[in-house]
Amino acid sequence: MNPATGGSSANLTTNQGGSTYNSLQTEVRRRFSKGLLMGASYTWSHSLTTGQVLTLRNRDGITVPSAFDQRQGVKVNWVYELPWGPGHHFLSSVANPVLRKAVEGWQISGIGRLQSGTPSQLNSGRATYNANDAGVVLHNLTTSQLQGMMSIQKMDNRIVLDLPQSLINNTLAAFQLIPQAVDPNAPHIGPALTPGQFGNQVFLYGPWLQKWDVSLSKRTKINERQSIEFRAQALNVLNHPNFFLVPNSSGNITINSLFGQTRNAYNDINSTNDPGSRLLEFQLRYSF
Repeated sequence: MNPATGGSSANLTTNQGGSTYNSLQTEVRRRFSKGLLMGASYTWSHSLTTGQVLTLRNRDGITVPSAFDQRQGVKVNWVYELPWGPGHHFLSSVANPVLRKAVEGWQISGIGRLQSGTPSQLNSGRATYNANDAGVVLHNLTTSQLQGMMSIQKMDNRIVLDLPQSLINNTLAAFQLIPQAVDPNAPHIGPALTPGQFGNQVFLYGPWLQKWDVSLSKRTKINERQSIEFRAQALNVLNHPNFFLVPNSSGNITINSLFGQTRNAYNDINSTNDPGSRLLEFQLRYSF
């Protein structure tokens, strides 16, 4: 058909794929008044994209969540001038000049972030005709029930699980990854074994992320143009670890011997130098 291609393939590129993003965004702001500035926002969103083509008879593809489909996000920020020192309610008329400088210019501020996790598809590791995954089969549970089981559990052996141990063991048994018989009446995930039928396209959303950054600062005026500012900052002041699902290089979760175990926590040392754990910073600034 294509004698001049020299053994190369003939490709067809179309625009049949697509994606959608819908969101509801709300924001509340309090302007600076009586020493307090505050803002809060909430976003609900849903992003979908055209996924894999399952059969040659239906090339439209299936609609699946986008990799960045974070359903909910809450952000808060605040600045509060502590109510003592010149111009404030307490200790405003201190006569001693040293004490007056010691109590002036104190401020506390912070940023809080809570957001839901991103989705990862469960893969069986068994390919279809087009090298895509055949999907999985849910036994004695629905996708929403499986999502409801998602929770972080810290075991005594320093392993962190994101699903119940009983479900993990029964699933590994169904995939013949451990020497244990499958309990057919208990919830578990199994491979698609019926010839000619695909399994379910199951997406699990990772745990929620929460992060609180707090800063305490003191600004001391030397004169009208000069001042010294000391600032102490704590990123992730609660030292709360944010675990997430462990996908493979394609962004999916293949059921293997490590299924259900979480071995990674949030960190970003490439662009923001944020290790994810509590990070303390101290700054001393002279302004003129």
